[in-house]
Amino acid sequence: MGEDQSLLQLLARYRPAVLALTLDRLGDLDTARDLTQDVMEQAVRHIGDLRDPAALPAWLRAIALNRSRLHFRRPRESAAGLVVPETRAAESTYRVAVRRMMLRDVLAALRELPENNRLALLMHVLHGLPYRRIADFLGVPVSTVESRIHRARRELRREAEKWLLDATAEDNEEASG
Repeated sequence: MGEDQSLLQLLARYRPAVLALTLDRLGDLDTARDLTQDVMEQAVRHIGDLRDPAALPAWLRAIALNRSRLHFRRPRESAAGLVVPETRAAESTYRVAVRRMMLRDVLAALRELPENNRLALLMHVLHGLPYRRIADFLGVPVSTVESRIHRARRELRREAEKWLLDATAEDNEEASG
């Protein structure tokens, strides 16, 4: 039982990194959460295949990448077939929709970043992973993670400033026109 508990704790340690990776690949938080759960379940089932415990982060990353690729090969469910539970209040549904739109916009801005920078930033900012754990998961030195996060933040700041200037100019045009 102790060995099983240790395995679960170790996997839980890397779950946020796997979630960041699947979110980056899929662009949808709910789907990324489901896929992350699938990755963790697959890891538990096949942990005996892992020969070197030090390779766990790279092994989890490989499983997550493979599962993400497979996700896009599956047929999609029709949006017409989705049913929204009637028990949700309209305001709650509105808030969920707004949050999803905001997340979609943020992910679109992140997509403009180089993949390595984007992934490091997602792991650190969204999930609070320390640089050392990100470095272990990505298989790079900590200094590389630091540089990637710094560059990603700088580029996002530039994009946000540009977006705000554009939005302010549009508001001023509407007010004067």
